[in-house]
Amino acid sequence: MLGLYTSSGVYITLVLSGASHHTMKKVFLPLLFVWSSSVCFSAPCDRVERSINKSESESVAKVMAAELKSEAAEVFDYMRVGKWRIVWIDTFDSEPGVFFFKGNPTKTKYVAVWGGASGYGEEKQDIEWARSNIPGIPLSLAKCFAWRVSPDGREQAARKRQ
Repeated sequence: MLGLYTSSGVYITLVLSGASHHTMKKVFLPLLFVWSSSVCFSAPCDRVERSINKSESESVAKVMAAELKSEAAEVFDYMRVGKWRIVWIDTFDSEPGVFFFKGNPTKTKYVAVWGGASGYGEEKQDIEWARSNIPGIPLSLAKCFAWRVSPDGREQAARKRQ
């Protein structure tokens, strides 16, 4: 029997009948490293739907333009986990906003809005902000949001829009 802690803090016990301790280490440690690395080093948005089709984007933009009393609006980023959505909206006459919805944005009112940008090292604070201001938001969505408003996330999003 061989017991190990992964880098994510999970304790795993490996049991092989008739195998030596050395054999277990030789066979399972490389596999354990690959598994724990993929779990620990996955990108913050790996489990978040990030695409929105043109029709839905246009519908959301139209509804939000009316809601925000603006002549026009554009959806320029989107995230979804289950029934939760985060939509980045630009109305061209004010600062862009990040709108949080529990349900379809064309049928439900947003539950929170966030504006601005975060600096390096503020992702933990942004996750905490989302979790405390938006009860029920999935942790994976809060983490993706926090990464997206960070300098690295903003830079990648800007390259995507060009």
